[in-house]
Amino acid sequence: MVFILIINGLHLNYFLNNFLSYKNFADFVVKAEDLKVANFFKKVNEIATDVGASSFRLVSNNGAQAGQTIDHFHVHILAGKDFKTHL
Repeated sequence: MVFILIINGLHLNYFLNNFLSYKNFADFVVKAEDLKVANFFKKVNEIATDVGASSFRLVSNNGAQAGQTIDHFHVHILAGKDFKTHL
């Protein structure tokens, strides 16, 4: 199974100064510029392709009731397993 965590940021300084303001997916898509949102998800697809994940699940827990325990927006790429029967 392949697991990749994607955090939106170009480098640590950028991340610390800009990215921590996005608390979850909803916060990111509401507050970030449209181009930033589009580029983020294009990059996620590029990374999945680069690691050979032609079929993958993209996960972002949004809020405590959804299981979010890290208080900033990030996504997980899950691949290499048959997820049809798993939620």
